[in-house]
Amino acid sequence: MKSIFSLLFVMCLGMFSFSQTVDVTFRVDMQYQNVSPNGVHLAGSMQGWSTSSTPLSNPNGDNIWEVTLTLNTGWYYEYKFINGNTWGSDEILASWEWCQNNGNRNLTANGTSSYSLDPYVFGSCNVVAVMGCTDPTAQNYNAQATNDDGSCIAFSCSTPTNLQLQSADDTKAWVEWDEVSTSVDSVNYYKILYREVGDTSWLIKQKNYDGNQSPLVRTRLQFLSPSSQYEMKIKAVYNSGCSSDFSPISYFNTLSECPNVINLAVTTPNSTRATFSWDTSGVYSFVRIKIRVDAASTNWVNVGGFGVPYGTLSKNKNGLVAGESYRAQARTWCNPNGGSYKSPSWSPLIFWTQPISSNRLSNGLILENLTVYPNPSKDNVNVSFTSEDVKDCEIKLFNNMGELVYFCKTKIVGEFTKQIELSNYSKGLYFFKITLGGEEFSRKVIVQ
Repeated sequence: MKSIFSLLFVMCLGMFSFSQTVDVTFRVDMQYQNVSPNGVHLAGSMQGWSTSSTPLSNPNGDNIWEVTLTLNTGWYYEYKFINGNTWGSDEILASWEWCQNNGNRNLTANGTSSYSLDPYVFGSCNVVAVMGCTDPTAQNYNAQATNDDGSCIAFSCSTPTNLQLQSADDTKAWVEWDEVSTSVDSVNYYKILYREVGDTSWLIKQKNYDGNQSPLVRTRLQFLSPSSQYEMKIKAVYNSGCSSDFSPISYFNTLSECPNVINLAVTTPNSTRATFSWDTSGVYSFVRIKIRVDAASTNWVNVGGFGVPYGTLSKNKNGLVAGESYRAQARTWCNPNGGSYKSPSWSPLIFWTQPISSNRLSNGLILENLTVYPNPSKDNVNVSFTSEDVKDCEIKLFNNMGELVYFCKTKIVGEFTKQIELSNYSKGLYFFKITLGGEEFSRKVIVQ
């Protein structure tokens, strides 16, 4: 014991407070010992020979106990291991053991890069061979192994499987595949090559790994062409540096371009209402019409809320301002939930000015609120207006071939409404020509 404490203050001469340091891992093999309930400790000149302040741990469960200490580079140290935390439980090294000095283990800390000492058997200067995988690139690498036992298992580098389409529109596609990350070696990133069938150059999509997404991983491919077939393949690059083979080629198709409406037009049945009509060039889910006052810094508003469903070819907008000028555009969506599957652009702008509250005819009479409703119509349509002292009124209805299909001549005074039966007419666009006091007015109606 005296020899231990006699070295308590032994240090190499010429060392300074600003010496460089190095991390050294001390290891001891306890496989032939019954480890104390108080654990295994180290006592030495680097920590004041305390028997309880420097505990070791058994991180791998292989009875190789270890602790890492920061030492001054070039300094000389003595130490020993304790099976417990009191003197009397410390290891005894024979005087003839090569690794002891005054009954203590010793080392001079070298370099500045961290390193580990050999795992000497407790109370001995012998190192027992530790069998295991010594290949640091293997998935079962054992840093404590001193002898390779042939058990090394190479990383499998599995290729992703079941690369397939989840959903697509005209210019984008969501694709998915089986997750291949494992607890042993997780994926760093996935790499997808894709191109239109017939092209010679691949587009690249890299999907960084962001946590296990079992059972499937998904990503989006962009900048696709409508109505086209694509081919794709995928590989995985692992954190170990392993890179898998590419998967077999998979195929998917994009949808056709969402067709916009054509011939967007507007009529003004009265001073505060505008009626929009249009034709179709293909099937879509709904159309949105947006309008705003034709002036800078005014806001767009939708006509018909979320959208007007396919098959309806006109829509009224009430609450407009008499004499105000407006502009409007239309755009279709082919996904009933909205989103990005829509026509490539808005339709050309249309411009109009709401009329004042009454129309004065050339003969001095006044016509107010000429309205055709409902529009579109299925069974009956009403022609309604108010006029001053108009005695003769002719109502003519023409089909889209210009053929007269309805004629009515009557005398009116004040408010007037004429209901016309349409159930026997073919579906399509019809045109009213209304003559009042020698003046003609035109309106369109859609028969569904």
